[in-house]
Amino acid sequence: MKKKYRTLRQHHPVEFLNEVIFRPNYQDYVKGVGFKLHPQQLLKYSKWKSIWPELAGLKNLKIINLRRENLLRSYVSGEIAKKTGVYLIAHQDKREMVKIQINSGKWHKYMTAREQEQIDFKRRFNHHAIYNMTYERLIDNRTEELEKVQKFLNLPEHDLSARLVKQNPYPLNEIITNFDELKREHANTEWSHFFTEQS
Repeated sequence: MKKKYRTLRQHHPVEFLNEVIFRPNYQDYVKGVGFKLHPQQLLKYSKWKSIWPELAGLKNLKIINLRRENLLRSYVSGEIAKKTGVYLIAHQDKREMVKIQINSGKWHKYMTAREQEQIDFKRRFNHHAIYNMTYERLIDNRTEELEKVQKFLNLPEHDLSARLVKQNPYPLNEIITNFDELKREHANTEWSHFFTEQS
């Protein structure tokens, strides 16, 4: 992305949406345009909060809501990425077993924030077309899920592929050094099922 567009996105996100993403002068072969947005980015960049009402006002906007089923694994992946500085890998031989200790309080804060994000999302976009997809379904049935996405977007179907591979495929009880302690602590909570899913 050109520097001027990065600057526009950073400081004037609504203008960036209208002048760059949703500009009217695309070539005829372009059948759809979109972008990726993490709710956490709105916390990092305060000016980005103005995007929400702008997007909510686009009634023909279609949304793919991609989330993780196992939020413990999601948290672990994020913590490992912070520790190693590696967020994406394209080859399995680049994988590295990294072990971490989970701070229960920080994980609870993370969980609560992700759950609230889903509540806010449903409230803001309850009148929009939404395709709910989980990371786990995408990994297990990539071809089928991508076919569904293309149908949802009313796009011509193509065989799609990705160059990235799963970065942390190891069982959670091998990655988290205090796994057993956390499992006992959450045995009778709404989050207990995260500790029985190892993949």
